[in-house]
Amino acid sequence: MNSLLKKQKIALLGALIYTIIIGAGMYISYHIKGIGYESPKIINTLWWVEIILTLWTIFLAVKFFSWKEIGFVKLDKKQIWWFVPSLVIVFAMLIAGAYAFFTGNLSNSQLQQIGLIGFTTLLVGFSEELMYRGIVFSTFLKTHSKTKTILISAVAFSLLHSVNIFAGLSLTQMLLQLLMTFVFGLFSALIFMRIKSILPLILFHWLWDFCLISNGIIDQKSLISEISTIHILVQLVLIIVLFVFLKKVKVKI
Repeated sequence: MNSLLKKQKIALLGALIYTIIIGAGMYISYHIKGIGYESPKIINTLWWVEIILTLWTIFLAVKFFSWKEIGFVKLDKKQIWWFVPSLVIVFAMLIAGAYAFFTGNLSNSQLQQIGLIGFTTLLVGFSEELMYRGIVFSTFLKTHSKTKTILISAVAFSLLHSVNIFAGLSLTQMLLQLLMTFVFGLFSALIFMRIKSILPLILFHWLWDFCLISNGIIDQKSLISEISTIHILVQLVLIIVLFVFLKKVKVKI
């Protein structure tokens, strides 16, 4: 038990340090370089921050945990259908973006920016899922109820995004983002509990962020916004259904 409590403290401390690091990146981008959160060019500052965060989460995984216990296991294919609606939606966003990409007249600098966005969002998807679903969620699930663990990981993930206010978001925008990321955190934890493997979540998280941020360059704002709104509604429905059947989910400690 003492070992588990130690791991839980490390998980929370790791998440806190993760939040402080990204908060510093947001502050530097907006207050020193003059690039706000809503500009795709914020990636020009954050790519090196995401490298640090990725190294930080890998350090935590190697030093204090095992890859198996934080979700690098075989996928439960029988449960993946719960995730299919989200995968369909993100691929619809990719298709919309690809159409704009190939039919638009993008400059070399814009192409380079899209490439940097792809690289950076891959690091975001990997490090955030590893930190909040892999480490925080998996660690607390060993001593807490499924519902409490889902809430802990979702709240921690949501609070991570509070630092975006340092990059120029208004208080209202930040609070709305906290709500949306809390919903995403609930959904991701519920899915992770069923499919067991963290890899599909990393893939989805990467593609989702890539579509949203690169949208600022390829100019598919209204369409991407409509698709993302549909996904939020789908998430809410699935969260309710998944919570209803939560008792039937078997968890291996």
